[in-house]
Amino acid sequence: MAHEVWTAAAAVCLIGFAEGVLFPATFNKAAEVVPRASLTAAISLLLSCIYTFQFLSPLFMKGIQLLFHFHSTREVFMLVACGLGLAAIAYLPLMRTRKTQEPQGPQAASHSRG
Repeated sequence: MAHEVWTAAAAVCLIGFAEGVLFPATFNKAAEVVPRASLTAAISLLLSCIYTFQFLSPLFMKGIQLLFHFHSTREVFMLVACGLGLAAIAYLPLMRTRKTQEPQGPQAASHSRG
């Protein structure tokens, strides 16, 4: 249970915003990477993986709770949130490094396509 109604409302809004951003972003990335002929199958596979992991998430959360001997689900959410936050922070330098290593300009794009 949340201590205040506004904290629960803020969490629900943030989760909804994240899902609203991530769903189209994953579809766009799939459309960029997958050949057009296989796009329907790729998006179907993507959605089935998303819904499978959504179904399995309570088992994961309970497993984390038992592994770390937490007394409430709130502690599990805090651990997962901290882990995701650290992963995002650690990814930022890698993203910058990758952007600086990519070839620049239209000639580089034609060379990278083979």
